[in-house]
Amino acid sequence: MKKLSLFLFFIFSFSFSYSQYILYGVTGGGGAYYDPNEPAKYGTIFSYNPLTKKQTILFSFNGTNGFGPVSKLLYVPDSLVYGTTAQGGVNGMGTVFSFNLKTNTENVVINYDSTNGYTNDGDNQLMQAKNGLIYGTSWQGGKYGGGVIYNYDIHTGKDSVQYNLVDTVTGWGSFMELWEDTASGILYGVTEGGGKFGNGVLYGFNPKTNKDSVYVSFNNSPNEPTSGLIKANNGLLYGTSQAGGKADSGAIYTFNTQTGSVNVVYSFGGKYGAYPNTNELLQLSNGLLYGMTYGGGDAARDGVLFSFNPANNTEKVLVTFNGTDGSNSYGSLVQDPDNGLLYGTTSNGGSAGYGVLFSYDITTNIYTKLLDFTGPNGAYPVGSLTLVDTAIHLGVNSIHAPQGSVKAYPNPGRGVFTLQISNYEPGTRNIIEIYDVLGEKVYAGSVNSTTTEINLSNQPAGVYFYRVLTQEGSLAGEGKLGVER
Repeated sequence: MKKLSLFLFFIFSFSFSYSQYILYGVTGGGGAYYDPNEPAKYGTIFSYNPLTKKQTILFSFNGTNGFGPVSKLLYVPDSLVYGTTAQGGVNGMGTVFSFNLKTNTENVVINYDSTNGYTNDGDNQLMQAKNGLIYGTSWQGGKYGGGVIYNYDIHTGKDSVQYNLVDTVTGWGSFMELWEDTASGILYGVTEGGGKFGNGVLYGFNPKTNKDSVYVSFNNSPNEPTSGLIKANNGLLYGTSQAGGKADSGAIYTFNTQTGSVNVVYSFGGKYGAYPNTNELLQLSNGLLYGMTYGGGDAARDGVLFSFNPANNTEKVLVTFNGTDGSNSYGSLVQDPDNGLLYGTTSNGGSAGYGVLFSYDITTNIYTKLLDFTGPNGAYPVGSLTLVDTAIHLGVNSIHAPQGSVKAYPNPGRGVFTLQISNYEPGTRNIIEIYDVLGEKVYAGSVNSTTTEINLSNQPAGVYFYRVLTQEGSLAGEGKLGVER
């Protein structure tokens, strides 16, 4: 006779659509050390659960460990995220830090200085290359003052300057993260200024040779590029510039890595948005590119959220920010793979003027303000959000069970569920254990029939996980429950 026991098991292929994903982000100011007279000081690391609509402050910067985090967090497969601060640290020039999602502890891994560069006002995001090293850029500093390209080894804890940018040649003021061509290994990036015409460059860095090649010196249009590059389905790299275009309000441009040609495919201005700044584009499965601008849209110039069709180079304004629902975004959009919603932040606007977190449904065109930043919970979110699968960062592997062997209904529900076990053997006594997304056991019981009732009414709204094991230890069933309120 087989004995079934039921307990937590995180998986990636649930047919049930509730999200396992948590949003992580930073604010440039506010937090535990919030000062209403200086709201832009210090900053936070926070999480936001799209299901429970709950924000949690995970960490507050105090200056010594850096302050003013302005870049998207980079998740690596060891429960750590990495980021940068614009100021603070031992030398007061900013830091590179790691943050443990399990223990909520921060560790400064690099203190910027005049030699290894410093971020200042730059939104210098990190990226992990296929060689496993983390690569970043600094906006200033280095041997020639134009910033550096550096790497960091997460295993040895060592960092190394790989290249010193030269103002009039390779540009100065690198922004956003590098994009890697995995076929060639070249890391592509842009600088805000410098180069032949002083308006920035698009360059490629070879990690094998530590050589940097300038592919484009921007002249009049586009110029001053400050967003990272993405590769679209048509094989072209897309980026945005904060200046240039017909109205000198910024542009969307393409770069062909084979021919080296740059083309402006859209010019911003007026009600169509202006100054995309560090707003990187995002391509979805429908082929459209989505992004935001810092300004434009209406007389208030609070910016817009837009879509762009690369097939015919047309833009469509989807949301015009009005101040109350947010204004002046410096970040990029992310999409939750489970619910399909886009999430983003604005650095200003909202009830306190310190920015908002929002969602946008591309199917219904509904914009929803989810959170106002008020100071104690952070202020001025500048970097983009990072989606992390809670099943992955808790480090539990997946084993797929026979489909249909265990079912729960109604699912989602208000807290009371009926569990049906199709392969139950009469006379056996089975153990039930249910866990939340943090791995805490929230329910334990027994089963002695093909159906049993599970009552989670005393638990908050959220996602809960289970699996069914035979007495021999093989997997008989698995799933997850969604509790609504």
